[in-house]
Amino acid sequence: MRGAQAGKLAGGAEFRDNRDGGAGAGVGVGVESAMRAARKRQTARAQVRDNDGVGSTMGGTGKIVKRKLSNEVFDRLYELIRSGDYPPGESLPSERELMESLGVGRPAIREAMQSLERQGLISIQHGQRPKVLQPTASGLISQLDLTARHMLMQSPESLEHLKEARTFFEVGMAQRAAELADAADVARLAALLQRQRSALNEDCEAFIAADMAFHRGIAAVTRNPIFTATSEAMLGWLARFHSKVLHWEGNEQTTLTEHEGILRAIEAHDPAAAAQRMADHLRRARALYQSAAKEAGARAGESLLT
Repeated sequence: MRGAQAGKLAGGAEFRDNRDGGAGAGVGVGVESAMRAARKRQTARAQVRDNDGVGSTMGGTGKIVKRKLSNEVFDRLYELIRSGDYPPGESLPSERELMESLGVGRPAIREAMQSLERQGLISIQHGQRPKVLQPTASGLISQLDLTARHMLMQSPESLEHLKEARTFFEVGMAQRAAELADAADVARLAALLQRQRSALNEDCEAFIAADMAFHRGIAAVTRNPIFTATSEAMLGWLARFHSKVLHWEGNEQTTLTEHEGILRAIEAHDPAAAAQRMADHLRRARALYQSAAKEAGARAGESLLT
C-alpha cells in the first residue's frame, strides 16, 4: 500500500498460515501498531460479552461456529472505520492492497465491501476505491426503504400501522415546529402553501407534490434530521400505496384550509393549537383514505359481477 494508508491496515498474518515466519511485518511498523490497537478493542468487547455470558463457549454447550473470511474482513474494516482510522470522505485501500495485506482472495474482499455498502458505511463507484461515508439520518432510513416497501405490499395491517405512526410523528412535529419556527421558517411554509394553492384545479400531481412538500417543510422546522428523514420516508411510502386516493375531488379546498390553520398556529407559536390542527387534518385525511378504498373495492366487486 502507499504512504499513510499502509499504516492503517494490518493483521494479514492472522489470515495466513504463518509459513513465512510472520512476513506480515513487511507492511511496516505503523501497520502493526494500528492493527494491535484494533485487536485490543475487539478483545475488550469480546471479554465483556464473555463476562456477561453472551458468546462464550467455554462454560456452556454452544458450538464454536467457523466464520466466513468475508465476515472477518468486514469486522476488520468496520473497526478501522469506527475507530476513525478511515474518516468520512477518505478512500479505503484497493482490492489488491487488501488482498495482499489480509492474505485473502478477491471474493472475500468484495463480499465484505458489499456488506459495508449495504450498511451505508461506504460508497462503491466503478473504477474508484471505496469511499467512507458520513453517517446521516437520511442514509440510515434509506437502508430500510426496500424492506419497508415489501412489508407494506405484503401486509395490509402494516399499512394501517404506518398511518398511525405518521399521525403520531406529524402531530409531534407540528407542536415542535410551533415552538421553534422563526420568520424565515414561516415564510418558507407560506411559500409551499401558495405553491399548493396555485395547483388547485390545475394540476393534480403538482397539488399532491406541494401537499407533501408542506408536510416535509414542517419536519424541517424541527431542526431534527431524524424527524426530517422519517417524515420523508413515511410520505414516500404512503404516496406509493395511496397514489390513487391522495387526490379526491371536492376535498382540495378543505386541505388548503387545514394547512392554512396549521401554518397560522405555527406562526403564532401555539404548540397546542398546531398539534390539534394537525391531528384533525390527518384524522380527516385517514377517513378519506378509508372511504376511497371502500369505494374502490366496491367498484372492483361490481366489475367482477358484470
